[in-house]
Amino acid sequence: MDLMDYRVHLFVDADTGEDAVVYRGGPTGYRLARLAGLAPPAGTVTTPWVVNVHPVPRLTLEAAVERLDALELPFLFFRDAGTDRGAVLYQRYDGHYGLVTAA
Repeated sequence: MDLMDYRVHLFVDADTGEDAVVYRGGPTGYRLARLAGLAPPAGTVTTPWVVNVHPVPRLTLEAAVERLDALELPFLFFRDAGTDRGAVLYQRYDGHYGLVTAA
């Protein structure tokens, strides 16, 4: 993530089988947000991080754009109301929006 200069990375969590993101933030430098399960990752953790305990919102893409704009966030992890999968909406450097969805 650091080598690619990513702020956020969407992946399928091996512990839960659900979509999740890891992103920069918090007192340790990294945070983990999951669609399901708020427990810390199983096994040995080599990178210290904080698990986000806030529920991930279930939104349409239009509602996600409104929330991203209203809260002035660099990105928004949400459960897509149409697919029920995780997605990341973000502000691109050119001012447009980018959307990362699960394969």
